[in-house]
Amino acid sequence: MEQAAVLEQAQRQNFWYGESKQHTEQGQDSTSATDKFTYFKCEGRHYLKDKPINFPMAKTEIEALGCGAGYYFIGFTNVETHEYVQFLKFEPDLFYADVPIGGWQTTWDGYVWGCDTNLDGVLNLVQLFLNESSWFDALPFVMRRMPEDIVRDANAKGRK
Repeated sequence: MEQAAVLEQAQRQNFWYGESKQHTEQGQDSTSATDKFTYFKCEGRHYLKDKPINFPMAKTEIEALGCGAGYYFIGFTNVETHEYVQFLKFEPDLFYADVPIGGWQTTWDGYVWGCDTNLDGVLNLVQLFLNESSWFDALPFVMRRMPEDIVRDANAKGRK
């Protein structure tokens, strides 16, 4: 499947607002030091969310994430600041990185920072993000607005 087609499929399947129309598995309660950060991911029809995470675990999850003729993404949330970053995987070394602007608010305006990147770029940004270091300039993000129907659908379904 072409990258543009996969990106369109991701838009249609709620990639930008942290939900999936597929099976969802809630994270388990934990008292570990990773509670400040959680992750969500989708591999084909299996969706997992709100699982505590740290960088070694994140690196393993990112590297193990499938790709190809399906729908594969992973994202990380700082539960205190409501920031999150997410990545759609097209090929073993080709990702689309995405940061929704105001994505945690009740009503989303549909703007995102996004760019293509490789595995090293993803791992670098995630390590900075999970270490609470300055991470935004780690990738060459460009602002864009999602199509109006996707924004409308996201707001109708409610936000995080």
